[in-house]
Amino acid sequence: MATNHRVVLLPAQPTPLVGRRDEIDRVCKLLGDEIRLVTLVGTGGSGKTRLAIAVAEAIAPSYLAGAVFVDLSAAPTATEVMGTIARGLGLRDLGSRVRLDGVAQLIGDRKLLLVLDNFEHVLGAAPQVAELLADCAGLKVLVTSRAPLRLRWEHEIPVEPLQMPHATSECLAADVASVPSVALFVTRAGAARPDFVLADDNAAAVAAICRRLDGLPLAIELAAARIKLLSPGALLRRLDDRLSVLTHGAPEVPSRLRSLRGALDWSYELLTPAEQTLFRRLSVFSGTFSDIAVQSLFGNDRPGEALDSVADLVDHSLLRVHPQPDGVSRLSMLETVREYATERLVQAGDAEATRQHHARLFLELAEAAEPHLSSAARDQWVRQLDLDYENLRSALAWFIEHGAGPEACRLAGALRMFWAFDGRVSEGRQWAERSLSAIPSGESPVERLKALQSGGHTAWLQGDNHSARRWLAEAVSLARQQEDWTALATALLHLAFVLDEHAEVDGERPQEEALRLFRDMADDWGTALALLANGQLALPQGKSELGRMHLEQALDLWQTVGDGWFTAQTFNVLGDVARSEGEYERAFQLYSRSLGLLRQQEARGNLASVLHNLGYVAYHRRQLAEAVRQFSAALDLFVEHADHRGTAECVLGLAVTLSSRHRDEDAARLFGGAEAMFASAGTEQWPINVETVREARASTQLALGAARFAQLIAAGRAMSLESVPRYARATIAAPDVADKSSALTRREREIAHLLVAGYTNRQLAETLVISEQTVETHVKRILGKLELHSRYQLASVEIPA
Repeated sequence: MATNHRVVLLPAQPTPLVGRRDEIDRVCKLLGDEIRLVTLVGTGGSGKTRLAIAVAEAIAPSYLAGAVFVDLSAAPTATEVMGTIARGLGLRDLGSRVRLDGVAQLIGDRKLLLVLDNFEHVLGAAPQVAELLADCAGLKVLVTSRAPLRLRWEHEIPVEPLQMPHATSECLAADVASVPSVALFVTRAGAARPDFVLADDNAAAVAAICRRLDGLPLAIELAAARIKLLSPGALLRRLDDRLSVLTHGAPEVPSRLRSLRGALDWSYELLTPAEQTLFRRLSVFSGTFSDIAVQSLFGNDRPGEALDSVADLVDHSLLRVHPQPDGVSRLSMLETVREYATERLVQAGDAEATRQHHARLFLELAEAAEPHLSSAARDQWVRQLDLDYENLRSALAWFIEHGAGPEACRLAGALRMFWAFDGRVSEGRQWAERSLSAIPSGESPVERLKALQSGGHTAWLQGDNHSARRWLAEAVSLARQQEDWTALATALLHLAFVLDEHAEVDGERPQEEALRLFRDMADDWGTALALLANGQLALPQGKSELGRMHLEQALDLWQTVGDGWFTAQTFNVLGDVARSEGEYERAFQLYSRSLGLLRQQEARGNLASVLHNLGYVAYHRRQLAEAVRQFSAALDLFVEHADHRGTAECVLGLAVTLSSRHRDEDAARLFGGAEAMFASAGTEQWPINVETVREARASTQLALGAARFAQLIAAGRAMSLESVPRYARATIAAPDVADKSSALTRREREIAHLLVAGYTNRQLAETLVISEQTVETHVKRILGKLELHSRYQLASVEIPA
C-alpha cells in the first residue's frame, strides 16, 4: 500500500444488501463524528460483514487514504492479527512488534478507515487495536465480531435480525413485500429460481418462513436457495429441522457460512467448557427468562459466577437482553440458536434431567404466586407469571408428556386465578382438561381437586355451564372428603353460578355455605368474595334489597383489604342493582366508577362486562349511537378472550339497539345468532337483561310479521359461532336509521317532529297551510327515507332539529 494516494480495498459483493438502510446511516454518522472505533456485534449469520462493507462503501470517499477490508478469519490466533492486517495493507511479514510499528508508521496521521472482519476468535489482540488507534490520529476502525472488544475506544452497535412480518391469519403479498426479511427472501429466491414471485397464494408461507428463521439473513438466504426444489409451503413444513435443511451455501463463502449449523458451530467452539454447558442448558427456557431463574435452575452457590457466565454468552451474541421497566433485564435466545443449543444438550445426555429441573422450577414459581393471586398484591404476581408464561407452558407440557399428572394438576390449579386475570381463560381451560386426563381415575385426589377447580372456574367464565357444573360438583365432593375448607368454599361459590337459582347442596344454598365457611375461617378476602357472590345471586331472585346489603358489606371489606379489582367488580354489580330498578343515572355512575378502577388494573379483559352494562344504560337513556359503541367495544374484548356467553350477550345488546333503530331484519338475525351461541355454551342470558331483550324481540316480530321473523331467526341460528360476531360487526358498520335521518329535508324534519308529537294529517295540513294530499306525500317520503313501516316508529328515532 503506497502512502501518497488513496486506495479502496473492499471485497465486491455479488448481490445487493437488503433492508439495512437505517443501520448504514447510523454507523456512517458515528464514524463521521468523533467516534474512532465502532464494533458491529451480532450472532452468526446476522449480516455483520455485509453491513460493514456497505458502510465502508458509503463512507470511503470521505477518507483521504481510503478504506481497507481485512478478514481476520485467516488469523488462527491473536498473535497473528497484526501480521494479517499488515498483509492487508501491503506490508511484509516482519514479526509481531515490528508489524505493529510498521503499520502505525505507514498509516501515520492519514485519514484511513480500516475494516476488521470476524474478530470474535482473536479478542486477545484487542489491546493492539487500541495501540494502533493511539498512534494513528487519522485512523478509524470498523470491526465485526460476535463479541465486543471491551476497549475504552469502542462504540458497540448490535446488529439485530431483519424486521419480520407480523403473524396474522390473512396475509397478502402487498402487505409483506416491503418487510426487509421478506424482501431478502424474495430477492434470493428469484436468483435461485427466476420464475419465483411473491403472490397472495404464497405470501403467508414466505412470511412464516421469515418468522421461523428469526429474520436471520444467513438462514433466510439458505432457505431461499431451496426454492429451486421446494415451494414456500413445502419448505415451511420442513423447517422443524432447520439445521439439517439450511445447508449448501455458496462454495466461495467461508465454510462456517455455508450452513446454519456451521455458523453456530463456529460460535459454540469459541466458548469455554463451562460456557458451553450453560449455553446448552439454557435451551430449556422458552420465551424470556431472568438471571435469577438461571441461578435457581442450576443451584449455583456463587451467583456472581452465574452472572458472569450469562454476561459472556450475551457478549458472544448467543443470548439477547430485554430491558424491563423495573430495571431488571430479561434474557432470551433466538429460536434458531435455541434449536442448536437443544441439539447440543441432547448430544451431551443432559436433556431430560435439565428439563425436569426447569419444569419443577416453574411449578414452584406458580405455587409461590398462587396465594397472592387471591389478594390485593395480585398485580405484581400476574405480571411475573405473564413474563414467564412461555416457561409455564413448557412446564405443563413436560409434565403431561412425561406422565407426571399430579404435578400437571398442581400447576394448572395454581394458575387458576392467573388465567382469569390475564385474559387466558380459553387456554387455561384446555390445560386443566389435559392435566386431568393425565391422572388415572380415582388417583391423586388432592392434585385432581386443584385441576378440577381450575377447569370448573374457566369453563364457567366461558359460559359453558354443562362442563363447569360437572367439574365443580366433583371438586365439592373431593374437598369435603379432604376437609379442605378453602377449596370447598371456593368451589361452592363457582358452583352457585351454574346451578339452578333455587338449587341447594346438602340442604343449604352453595353461596350461603361458602359465606359461612369463609367467616368461620376468619378469611376477610374470602368473606368479601362470598358476599359479592351472594349479592349478585340475589338479583335474579328479585331480592334487590338483600343483594344491595351483601354488596355494600363486600365493598367495605374489599376496600379494607385494598383489592381494587374486586372493588371495581362490586361497583359493577351495584350498578346492576340500580339498572334493575330503573335508576339509570345512578347505574351510569356506578358502572363508570367500576370502569375507572378496572382501567388501573392489569386485567384488561374484565373491562368487557362493564362496557356491556354501559351499553344497556345508554340504550335505556335513548343514546343509541353510544349504546352501539359500548356494545361493540365489549364484543371485541369478549371475542378476544373466547368468552362465548359474554359474546352472545353483546350480540343481543346490538340486536336490541338495532331493533330500536328499526333495523328489524338485521336485529332478527342477531337474535337468532345469539340463541345459537347460548345453546352451544349451555347457558342462558344474564337475568338483568332478559326483560329488555324480550320487549325488543316482540317489537321486531311485530314489525316484520311472525313468518318473516321466524325465517330470519332460523337464518341467525344457522350461522356458525365464529360468524355471528363477524355479522354483528358488519351490521353495525352499515348505515342505519339515525344516519339516514340526515337525508331528510328541512320541511320533512319539521313534519317528522310534528308526527312524533301526535299530529294527524288534517292537523298538519292546517298548521302548515298545505293540502292533506301533500302531507301524505311528505309522510310517505319520510318513512321511505328512514326505511320505516309506520309513522308510529318515528317516536324512537333521533331526528335532528
